Amino acid sequence: MDNECATRLEVEFVVMRRDMGEIKTDQRESRKDMAGIRNILAKLPTSERLFGYTATVAALAFAVVAVIVSILAYIGALPHP
Repeated sequence: MDNECATRLEVEFVVMRRDMGEIKTDQRESRKDMAGIRNILAKLPTSERLFGYTATVAALAFAVVAVIVSILAYIGALPHP
């Protein structure tokens, strides 16, 4: 009976070592995946930068409209107020 228990414990120990090896492999892969995600996130613009882009586009659009209106007023295509 003791020999049978020892053999069973040895088998269980081998299974546990295999499982631990799989866990370590999975953990390494997860770390690589996380590093890739960090790199992708680092390249994305921040909310402040997105707000700056939006404000810049809005200001440029306003300036273009103002220039067009000024040109139309200068050539007389718009009535004077």
